[in-house]
Amino acid sequence: MKDEIEGKSMIERYEWLLFGGLLLLALGIHIYSTFGGLIWTSDSFHYWAASRSFQIERIFIAWDGGTYTFWPPLFPIILSLFNETANYIFHIICFISSLLFIYLFFKQLYEKNIALLSLGIFTFSVYPYLMSSFLWSETIFTFLLFSGLYYYQNWLQYKQKNYSLILSSILLALMCLQRNAGVFIIVGLSVYCLIISIKEKNWKFLTKMALVHILIVAPSIFWNINQKIQFPEEFNFSDRPFAVDFFINLKTLSIEFLSFFIPLKGEVFPLIAVILFLLLTTIFLIQKTKTLPLAIFMGYIILFLTMPKFELGETGRFLAPIFPIIILQLTLLSKEALSKFNSRKIKVMISIVLVSILLYNIARTAKNVSQWNYRSIHHPKSAKIFF
Repeated sequence: MKDEIEGKSMIERYEWLLFGGLLLLALGIHIYSTFGGLIWTSDSFHYWAASRSFQIERIFIAWDGGTYTFWPPLFPIILSLFNETANYIFHIICFISSLLFIYLFFKQLYEKNIALLSLGIFTFSVYPYLMSSFLWSETIFTFLLFSGLYYYQNWLQYKQKNYSLILSSILLALMCLQRNAGVFIIVGLSVYCLIISIKEKNWKFLTKMALVHILIVAPSIFWNINQKIQFPEEFNFSDRPFAVDFFINLKTLSIEFLSFFIPLKGEVFPLIAVILFLLLTTIFLIQKTKTLPLAIFMGYIILFLTMPKFELGETGRFLAPIFPIIILQLTLLSKEALSKFNSRKIKVMISIVLVSILLYNIARTAKNVSQWNYRSIHHPKSAKIFF
């Protein structure tokens, strides 16, 4: 207990110094990873081509000369404002800002030590650099997500601050226009508001938030409907019934999730991965934690699993924006596990396991960042176009 009080006191005293240290560390890793510039993949070429066509003709044209059908419009619009050098600087600003808002959002929910520790673990993991090392839409998406959530939670705490609700609505609407998966986040927020309304029997609040959430997703829905009407043949190419690949996706997601804890080499038993993932998710649900991050996590994951089949190689990218919330839940779970046992030996064993997971993630990050550094310097635009 004494050690815990002293630890909290140190964090209170050096909070922003520690936070600043994490930001500098993350910035240094990002710059090293992208020393030759952002890495391009097939998606990147389409983003950039659409941005150049929008810049000149105010239309979206993909890299192959076809219609820009499969992505929302915000990212190419943002790219159209910059050349590659200016975009790299803007990319860094969004990367650092996303870490800031992750911390501020976590601090709204829990004590500073939990928020700072969760951010620290995320900073040492591979996921922030998986998003930021490539010319992808995830970095801006993550910034819009957590800045939107920060102002959303700010309004929930102080309902007289209507400017927070307006600002959060704008940011979250832009998030949905950055990536279609933003709608999954809004579904999670809607579930949260429904739970709160049922608990408090506040139907006025539910009606108000339902209207707000409809307005948030309306631009994204309008974009997709318009694309389907204008380009039915191209749009139908991507059509596939929802949820038919649910269990295949669950297997793939479980393997990616398990790779956060242990190195997976060669074949892994999918059933074991699925069981472990479902077990941990169940523990999250029965934990005595805040409902908001849990509702976002569950809404995103469940709807993500209903999407058409995705490959293991791209799962980490799709999961990365909400991985800070996953790490927050893991941090709370670890704290609860340590507090439940009085035996010093058991606490030491749990601590060894946790430190081992952290060291593995540091090694995993170092390996991937080193590879991205080489690729960034020697062949940043060597991705093949598959369309």
